[in-house]
Amino acid sequence: MSRPANIALLIFLLLSSVTYADVVTLKSGAVFEGTVTKANDQVTIRTPHLTLTFEAYEVSSIKYGPAPSEVYAERAAQLLPEDAEGWYSLGQYAADKGLYRLAAQAYEKAVEADADHEDARRELGYQKIDGEWISREEVLRRRGLVNYRGRWVTPEEADQLESQRLVRARVNEARAQIRTLTFLIVRGTRQKSLEARDKLRGMSDPAALGPLVEELQNESREVRLAILDALLHYREEDSAALAAFDAAMWDTDEDVRYQARFVLNNLQNERAFESALAALEIDDDFTRFRASKVLGSIGDHRAIPHLIRFLYWTRPAGAPPAPARSVRGTRRALGYGVRRTFVIGIRAKVAPGVVAYEPVIGGLDFGRVVIQRPHEYTEAWFDFQVAPERRVLNYEALDALKALTGADFRFDKNAWRTWYLAN
Repeated sequence: MSRPANIALLIFLLLSSVTYADVVTLKSGAVFEGTVTKANDQVTIRTPHLTLTFEAYEVSSIKYGPAPSEVYAERAAQLLPEDAEGWYSLGQYAADKGLYRLAAQAYEKAVEADADHEDARRELGYQKIDGEWISREEVLRRRGLVNYRGRWVTPEEADQLESQRLVRARVNEARAQIRTLTFLIVRGTRQKSLEARDKLRGMSDPAALGPLVEELQNESREVRLAILDALLHYREEDSAALAAFDAAMWDTDEDVRYQARFVLNNLQNERAFESALAALEIDDDFTRFRASKVLGSIGDHRAIPHLIRFLYWTRPAGAPPAPARSVRGTRRALGYGVRRTFVIGIRAKVAPGVVAYEPVIGGLDFGRVVIQRPHEYTEAWFDFQVAPERRVLNYEALDALKALTGADFRFDKNAWRTWYLAN
């Protein structure tokens, strides 16, 4: 076929391409081209890049035509193998329609017909270097890159990505195994439950540490106890000790908190120790009590001056009470009642010839704001008395000091400081 004939065919194909595929025109004037399907008063048009759905009343008209892939096949059947320009034009049509695999095939046909067809070569990613066409892959290889799972990266990056992939695979495998074991602990027969607990306690794969820590939020106390035992295998991991610290401080079950303190005593982790010291500084009775207990369980003598400092502290008048305590040897009912207060307004106090104002104190009790009741005042100004400060005694700190030192000076801070300096 002569070149003018090729050009004529190309012009015909380009002019006729707009008549192929389905065309949806909306009442807003927007036009979309793709494959149309209608169902349930909706019109869906699928393009190479996305799928759109419109209500039928939004559509002005639909013009149906063959799909782009059918147009490609029809046009390809009409082209001769030696028609490089025709194959290149067909590749352009396919690329414009999002048929990139078919476009690459057409460009390859164009290169087979004309090995020096620059446009087709460049579409295929070739570069001309020293008069030689080099493929994109070869260019990247000459730059020292390797193909890793569809990405061209340096060998070092490929090794790193492969290591990360293997680690993720191990973590996912460990997570699946842990979830199976926790299910058996909760739902299995007694024998299966005991076997699952033993397997969970024996887990020591580094890849299992993350999933183990995640399961410390499990609702079953038996699961949490078994996981705390498993954390003993991760002595060098800060995350294991910090997870045990969180359980020792905030778990709702006393047995789990006790087991977590046992784990902390065995791990002797610096970050967990520092976290307990930081918790001791928080101005909250409940938090200080438990932080003191954790420090006593860890058994690090560096905690002694801090425990002496927080043997007791004072609360101003109107401050919330310390958490309720029960007789030693039974569980302590910690964390109940109003714990945090704040000023929410002012109110007048009136006495003969005097008007003064006092802040209105509010507190949070299980998420509900509780307002402090106003005092009952008599006629005389001297009846407006300020309630004395109250002392909060930290028995957990006292127990910890007794365990660490073997001494007992009760709540006499000066005596404890004297002993500490002498020893």
